[in-house]
Amino acid sequence: MSFLDNVKRRERENYRISAWWQAARQLYIFIRQHLRRAETASSLTVNADLIRLDDVFFDRMRIFFNDETVTVTPLAVTDSRTPERGGCIVVQSTNGATYNLLWDGKSASPQEDHWRLIRADEHARPNVLKISSLTVSVGVDGTDAVALSDTSFDEALNVLFGLAEQADSTNQRVILLQHRRHSK
Repeated sequence: MSFLDNVKRRERENYRISAWWQAARQLYIFIRQHLRRAETASSLTVNADLIRLDDVFFDRMRIFFNDETVTVTPLAVTDSRTPERGGCIVVQSTNGATYNLLWDGKSASPQEDHWRLIRADEHARPNVLKISSLTVSVGVDGTDAVALSDTSFDEALNVLFGLAEQADSTNQRVILLQHRRHSK
């Protein structure tokens, strides 16, 4: 590779890292605004610290509520979970639930459908098929990814903090009580 090609490649990498930093920053603003109402009305706590990726400092958030901790961590642009020309933020709970927020690399704004939310703990290990010496990995194709919105993020938070199961069991109890009343 010539010197000029190396310079161009390095400039593209620097631009991508800068764009990724801006996109991650915009996403963190979206998350903070989304959590602001819950934070003032409950024991929800949000802490942030810095991590270094690709020689640039990124924010990492930790959200504490209901004896669960959710960590929101950006990944380096060279990470294998990062889409080509985009970025990935891992949202992981102490209860084992994990989501990936995938950025397509086009716009930093989370409101313009450039972020996808995918449940990652269901796809944590790709399916591997071994045929003698041939190994074929079947990865996540993104068909179950949804656009990031207030609603999809709310649903993810319910799972991350273990509130989805509680809501389901409460709904089942209400249905059971209604059924018992109608059968009398």
